[in-house]
Amino acid sequence: MDELMSQKYKMMLDITIELSEIQNIRDVLSIIVNRTTELLLCDRCTLYLITDSGDELVSEFIAGGQIKQIKIPLTSNSIAGYCALYKKIINIKDVYDNISKYYKGIQFNPYFDKRNNYRTKTILAAPLFNKDGKILGVIEAINKLPDNAGFDTADENLIEILAKQASVTVTRLKMQELATFFTKEEQKLLKGEQNVFVVYFDITNYTGLSEILGNSAIKRIIQLWETDHIHLINNVLHLLPMGKN
Repeated sequence: MDELMSQKYKMMLDITIELSEIQNIRDVLSIIVNRTTELLLCDRCTLYLITDSGDELVSEFIAGGQIKQIKIPLTSNSIAGYCALYKKIINIKDVYDNISKYYKGIQFNPYFDKRNNYRTKTILAAPLFNKDGKILGVIEAINKLPDNAGFDTADENLIEILAKQASVTVTRLKMQELATFFTKEEQKLLKGEQNVFVVYFDITNYTGLSEILGNSAIKRIIQLWETDHIHLINNVLHLLPMGKN
């Protein structure tokens, strides 16, 4: 057993190195899914990411040469939703059992089993979240091999490490994606020591919009928003008494 665990942790190190070299989010998702399946000895794996709107989890897969998506609401009714909302590992021995006894409110949806002539039994799920506790997604290992007896504590420890690795990589790529909007000169200005304040805002369906409009168009939209709001903020500041923060 010690030798097997040593091999698995060696695989974990290899995965860390592999993920650090990837620059494409879809390649990262594919690697995480494939390596999790190998490492946990399960039949398949699903990785959900939170949508830009924050109210759904989405998983991508390839069917018929096309990229398709599965979207589920971010509620405690589903296994992935429950895992994301409560930020805890979920280990289920049989999804067709009364799992609500152990995880209140969860209801397994057999739709995909019926559609694909598949029998889901065991599921091990772990949340992905960043250092600030913001949920990023959920990783699910499905049907433990070879006899589907269930995932054990060692599997829980491994999927937790995998989820942390995935979280770091996804966070890095999202930050790099935003950084591509700005030139090197603009990035230097942003890094400089200036007397500024920062306004954070979210763009709903950011990924979808960037794929449709392109980075240049999104950057222009942000610049227009910035110009209008800086003008508005400056007008308000001129109305404040001097010396007030």
